Amino acid sequence: MKEALSGFRRERDHPGRCLSLACYAAADVWDDEMWRVLSERDLESSRNDGELRAMPLALSTFGHIRAISGELALAETLLHEIQAATRATGIPLHNCVALWVAALRGREDELAKLVEITATDALARGEGFVLGIARQATAALNNGLGRHD
Repeated sequence: MKEALSGFRRERDHPGRCLSLACYAAADVWDDEMWRVLSERDLESSRNDGELRAMPLALSTFGHIRAISGELALAETLLHEIQAATRATGIPLHNCVALWVAALRGREDELAKLVEITATDALARGEGFVLGIARQATAALNNGLGRHD
């Protein structure tokens, strides 16, 4: 998998949404640097090519790695753009970036509301992976508040 990801990093031309899939693969093998590089390239490519339907995923993937890497100001600036892109395309909002920003900024009430909304929407769409992200963000908040149960 790492060798395949290195190929994505070396090559600049990738058909369709291959970079989005490569970003998920980088996350799966805990290669945050690769995830950063590929997500930035995917977002840049989507913007340059005018791929409106690709923007919600590209923005969310880019914002997600930035948030969990501690680049909260950058991640937070993407929230309005993510919401606008999802409204424009009709693609469902996953709230991953908003969840992580709220958690890592210690916004307990905001996170609780986001988790409730996100869980309801994710369950209705059968998107269990989003529930995992909501649980991870909640755990990070609780750890930051000294709740280690």
